[in-house]
Order: sequence, then C-alpha cells, then structure tokens
Amino acid sequence: MPVKISVPDEPVSDRRRPWSPGVLATTQSLVLTAFREVAGTNLSRRHASDLSWLVTGQAGALVLGIVSIKLLTSMGTDAYGRYALALTVAALLGALVFGPAEQGFLRFYFPAAERGTSRTYLGVLYRGLLVAMAAFGALASLAAAWAWGRPDAGLAPTILAGGAFAVASAGTTLLAGMLNLLGRRRLNAVLQVFERAVVVLALWSLARRGQLSVITALLAGTGGVVVAAVVRTWSLRGAVAPDGPMDIATRGAARGEAVRSVASFGAPFAVWGLAGWLQSNSERWIIGALLTTSGVGVYAMMLTVANVLIAFPYGVLAQLFTPAAYRRLHDLGDRQRVDEGLRIIRVFVMVVVALTAISAFGTMVFGRMAVAWLSNPAFAAYWYLLPIVCVGTGLFYVGQALCLLGASLNTPRSYLTPKLVAGGLAVASNAAAAWGFGLVGVAAASWLVGGIYAVSVARANSRMLQRMTGAGAPPAS
Repeated sequence: MPVKISVPDEPVSDRRRPWSPGVLATTQSLVLTAFREVAGTNLSRRHASDLSWLVTGQAGALVLGIVSIKLLTSMGTDAYGRYALALTVAALLGALVFGPAEQGFLRFYFPAAERGTSRTYLGVLYRGLLVAMAAFGALASLAAAWAWGRPDAGLAPTILAGGAFAVASAGTTLLAGMLNLLGRRRLNAVLQVFERAVVVLALWSLARRGQLSVITALLAGTGGVVVAAVVRTWSLRGAVAPDGPMDIATRGAARGEAVRSVASFGAPFAVWGLAGWLQSNSERWIIGALLTTSGVGVYAMMLTVANVLIAFPYGVLAQLFTPAAYRRLHDLGDRQRVDEGLRIIRVFVMVVVALTAISAFGTMVFGRMAVAWLSNPAFAAYWYLLPIVCVGTGLFYVGQALCLLGASLNTPRSYLTPKLVAGGLAVASNAAAAWGFGLVGVAAASWLVGGIYAVSVARANSRMLQRMTGAGAPPAS
C-alpha cells in the first residue's frame, strides 16, 4: 500500500509510520525514489483543483512570458542588457529585505492564528511593507538626483524607472506568498496571468508605436505589478480572520512579538539572499564590466528563457510545497506530522530535478529554433549557451529546494556556510571565466557553482537528519 502524503488542510492519516529516512537519504536510485514518493501522494479533490489552478496559471504566465521576451529583445542586445541590469536591482531588494520578510511571515503565521492575533499580524506585515518601500523609493530618488548632471542624459530617468519597478515587484511578492498560505491559490493564479497580460499589452502597444525602450519597459512592468498588488491587498484583508478580544497592551505585545519573530527568523535569509544574488545575478554585472553591455543582453536573454522553463515553475511549486512543509513542521513534537513534512520536501526536490533535466534536454533539441524565434540573429548566434545555462540554473534551484528542510525546522543558519561559499565562488569563477573564455565560460561556471552549492546543502541536510534520527525524536524548536 503506498504511503499517503497529505497536503495543507487535509487530515493526516491516523496510521503510525516509521521515521522518514530523510530528504534524499536513500540507497535507491533518484528516479525510483521520485516515482515512489509521487505515486504515494494522495491529493483530495479540493487540493487537486488548487493544483490544477496553479498549473493553469503557470501555463498562462509561461506563454505571456515568452511573448514578453520576444517584445523586449526587439530593443536590441545593448538595450536589453541595460534592462537586465535594472532587473537585478529588484532581485537584490527581494533577496536582502522582502524575501527574508516573506519567509518570516509565512513561518510564524500559523502560531499567530492559533493565538487569535492573525489580523494584528497582517497589520504588522502591511506597515513593514510600506516603510521598506518608502525607504527604498527615497534611495532611488537620491540616486537619480546624483545622476541628473551626469553625461548620460538617460541615466537618471532609468534609475527612477528601475527603482519604481524594483520596489513594487520585490515588495508585492510577499502578498502573493501570504495569499497562497491562506489557500487563495486560484486567485493568485488568475492575478499572475492578469499581471503579465497587462505588461505584455503595454509592451506590445509601446513597440507598435516605436516607443519601447528600457525606461518604458520598466514602467510597464511597474504598472502591471501595482494593479495586481491592489487586488491582493484587498483579498488578504478578507481572508484573515478577525482577532480575538484583546486590550491595547496585549495587541502591542502581539505586534512586538511578530516583529521580533520575523526579524530573528528572517535575518539568516538575508545572508542567504545576498549569497544567492551573487550566485545568480552577479554574472551580468561582471559581463558588463569585463565584456560588453551587448554581452549582458545575450546572456540575460538565455537566463530569461531558462527562468521561464525552470524558475517560474519552481516559484509555483514553492508556493504549493512551502506552506505544506511549514504546516507539518511548525509543531516538531508530532513525529508523524514531521515525517509527512519530510516526505513533502522530498517530492519537491525530485520535481525540481526532473524539471531541470527536461529543460536541458529540450533546449538541446529545440534551443536553436526557440532562440531564433524569440529574438533576432544577434541573439540566435549564441543559442548553444541555452542548454548550459539551463543546467546551471536548475542546479541552483535544486539547492534552493533542499533548503526548505532547514527553513521548516527553524534552522536556516545551517546553510549560511554553503550559501556564502557558493556566492563568493560565483563571483570569482564568473570573473575568471569571463576574462578567459567569454560568455561560454560564464555559462560553464554556473555548473561548477550550482553543483557545489547543491551538494553542500545536501550534506548539511544529511547532518541535520542524522542528529534528528540519532536523538530518536524531532529536534527541539
């Protein structure tokens, strides 16, 4: 009889099962392990419906993402390179501030809800978002004021447009994570497609009138994000239950506890984020410094296609699996639920491995045709980079999926060393590869860094699970 794996809100089987061997801790082959775990997954009709909405939303976003790539690459390699550099700023904000905050709020929402303070918790989230977005908006304004008198007349407007996009896109990601946590996956799927449709429509209109540029593309992206964020904010307030009766002092204490918990849990994620940004974004700045901005555009285009194939699906999978793992593992005194959480994480990792393999093989076969259709001959001449970039991107996300174990067990600091080593190695190897071998060297370096990162995280997980099984009980929170 296959092992039953529950998902959020689905009752866990009363049957006692042996302690899980842990994430990837098995002597069987990777393929057989993945097949056994996925075959043993038992989804209720409701959650199968939620999953279908996630898949439908991702498919729609995938199609629209492909259309946006075609429109954006029509700007040319140099302009697309400058656009790609602006996007890395949004990624850095998400990595340092908003990503850690999202992890903290997701991790501690259920305890807050059990205490009857979920609406207060949501208020802390909103205030934190507004303060952070205002602070970064002010920084972007100061940077634009500094750039106003520079020789490049378009630098200041580009900084303002890029800052607006970075603040809006990085900040509102947290709202999507909270909606998924609260079971509003259908709404999130619809909003994901709607947001991208608005952006694609704006890009198409600009391109048709000959007004598509780095600045207008960034402003189009900002508009789509803001429209979707308004709907998410309104929906979140309706999804969170009112607080129980409490006086002013109790409410203030609940707010303080929320801030402390999120800040303490999220701090290691800021280090994670910086190291991850160095690993997955620094190569564009290195290519720009050592090669050309056109080289940035070419490499960014390959990364964008790889992200459409791997990072976008990974994001949807994370929205499904992260709340499920957190729900199982926030109470570590229940061995049966901990076992369920570990098995859910294992399925997550296996799916990301399969996604990487399929993407790499598909781009080897159809990569030349795809890049030629999506762009122009200036990009298509480098199509052979695409399968290499897909493998490097996939290895990075395999490592990210493995990190869900430590995050769920409230031990994210276990990954500080692997992440810092990978981030530092990425900068050094990208610089050396770009200087010695050009774009193909940078693409190959992603294999080295991604492989070392995934193996290092897997070893950290192995040590963590050995401590758990050696103690004969779940670790203390």
